[in-house]
Amino acid sequence: AGLRVSDISNLGRARFAECVYYLETYGSPAMLLAFISRHCAVDHACRFVFKHAVEPDQFVESFFFPCLAQGRLLAFKSFIRESDPDLTVWDRYLMAACKALNARRMWNVLYDVQLLMRDHVRAGLASVKFFSRADLGVEERLEHLQRAKLHFDTAYTSAVKAKKTGGGGGGGATSDGAGAAPGPSFRLQMATRDLSRYARTAELQL
Repeated sequence: AGLRVSDISNLGRARFAECVYYLETYGSPAMLLAFISRHCAVDHACRFVFKHAVEPDQFVESFFFPCLAQGRLLAFKSFIRESDPDLTVWDRYLMAACKALNARRMWNVLYDVQLLMRDHVRAGLASVKFFSRADLGVEERLEHLQRAKLHFDTAYTSAVKAKKTGGGGGGGATSDGAGAAPGPSFRLQMATRDLSRYARTAELQL
């Protein structure tokens, strides 16, 4: 059978190549991506997504959710941080993942992806939502509220810094007036006065 194609696959390299050829010839891109995701290391599957310009929705269904089910989200996040720290390639894929996670009400994973995207406004709002859950204990709810304040403070600081330097802010915020310097478009924008208000409100409840 030869060496296995990866630690998570029971296929040898020759058999794997045969399957890939068959799927490339007779299958669909979604089928091929799902097969590669199931048998290859995360970095291999991610490079396939980039090389073949896989559509975001196809990425979510054929790679992201299978990756999540296999417990490989941490490996995926590590690959993104190392290969595309500014998210110039993966922003649209992560946004599609967030949309799908929100639709499926998978709040914890959604928050995890928001952290990967450094989308502090959305992460702060998600933390407020966690704080509002009546099924959590008091200490856990307060931890979520502390995180919310931290996210809003971080977004505020990034916005102020962006305004001073005249560059794009990475915190997902705008200044109060017109001509503000927004952060990357995939991050939620919010005026600094609103961020300050959210942070103060959270602090008063701690």
